[in-house]
Amino acid sequence: MVNVFVAIALLVVSLVITGPASAMASASMTGASLTSPAMTEAYLVAQAPEFSADTIAKFAKAYQSIQVLRLKAESEMADAVEAAGLTVEEFNAIAERQIEAGADSVAEAADNPKFKSAVDAIIAIRQEAEAKMEGAIVVAGLAIEDFNQILEQSADDADLQRRISNQLTR
Repeated sequence: MVNVFVAIALLVVSLVITGPASAMASASMTGASLTSPAMTEAYLVAQAPEFSADTIAKFAKAYQSIQVLRLKAESEMADAVEAAGLTVEEFNAIAERQIEAGADSVAEAADNPKFKSAVDAIIAIRQEAEAKMEGAIVVAGLAIEDFNQILEQSADDADLQRRISNQLTR
């Protein structure tokens, strides 16, 4: 139940991470033609840097720390919703209506002080969690950009996924 709440909460106050589309945009600027998913994946893998075992170990350490921080933030978000006087289900229902209706439902959210209070608390929790997550990446010995690059590349690179998984299970 908390996972559904977190998904909705994160949609309401989303954190945007640049995805593979940026790599495809770069490819189109160089005149490359990406016409199929297989060609796209092959292009991304061919253009992707190789990461050292040390870098993967640092990534895995940061990733594990981030997962602990994420779980803590999820729990705090659920607690914040309940402290605002809503159940997670009520919050989710309002958030879903807001997402589905777009700008039309902004008035509903503004007219509901409990929902607004919960969203404000979620934003504060998210901002604090993001700062701690960035700190965990730096403490692990990686730049934020490098962490994001590995995370992005791992979505399309089975070998990189395997290397990360191996490091996580050590």
